[in-house]
Amino acid sequence: MHTARYAQRQDRAVLACRWETRHPLSEGPRELIRTGAFPFAPTEVDKVVDVLTHPERLETYASSTASEQMGLFEAE
Repeated sequence: MHTARYAQRQDRAVLACRWETRHPLSEGPRELIRTGAFPFAPTEVDKVVDVLTHPERLETYASSTASEQMGLFEAE
């Protein structure tokens, strides 16, 4: 978490897995997503690979998930 927050402060792309709400590993990634990390589902590893190999595509993915991200954690 410390490293991810440091990267965010430097305006670097941070990616976080959007686990199921009750998943034991979901707390840290949920916090990162709330603070601007690019969310991806465990089944969307292809997006992560694409962004890592083509960083300019992050904006495309980020804009397509922005509306999705708004209601992501309202059910908590």
